[in-house]
Amino acid sequence: TIQSMLSSIFSALSAFHLLYVHRDWRNYPGEKLLFDPDAYTFFYCSIMAGYFASDLILEMVYWNCFDEFGMIIHHVIFLFCCVHNLKNKVFTFQFIWLSLCECSTPFVNLRWVLHVLGLKDSKIYLYNGFCLTMTFFFFRVVVYTLGLYHLYTLYPMLLASDKPFASKFV
Repeated sequence: TIQSMLSSIFSALSAFHLLYVHRDWRNYPGEKLLFDPDAYTFFYCSIMAGYFASDLILEMVYWNCFDEFGMIIHHVIFLFCCVHNLKNKVFTFQFIWLSLCECSTPFVNLRWVLHVLGLKDSKIYLYNGFCLTMTFFFFRVVVYTLGLYHLYTLYPMLLASDKPFASKFV
């Protein structure tokens, strides 16, 4: 949980940093949004790939403690996506809005900690639940939906590119 908490905070902060760096993204041509990784995005994506790999190893080693096959699948998929994006230099802008989804994860982790500590009836549990709901809805529903729509508008350019097959359908 500590590793997940730190990773999600790092991911969210890096996403906000990338938003600042690319604050003029609306003026970028589609090719830059899809195929032009800058040094910051490459660095942050590399860090996230390392996190997914290390967390995946922990989940597999301590399988009896976690017993969360869904999380293993989640980490395998996102590790594949990070490595694929790094290798093929695709989805550079999309990495930003996907990383913003991690803004709700610290609240998920804190919810689990509060539950284990027996604080389900406390005000902090209630406030955390409210923050979890708001961040989850905003980042994982609203921002993610807008990001998918934006990717859909760039999809013809992606299909016409010389990028690998997986880049077009992942």
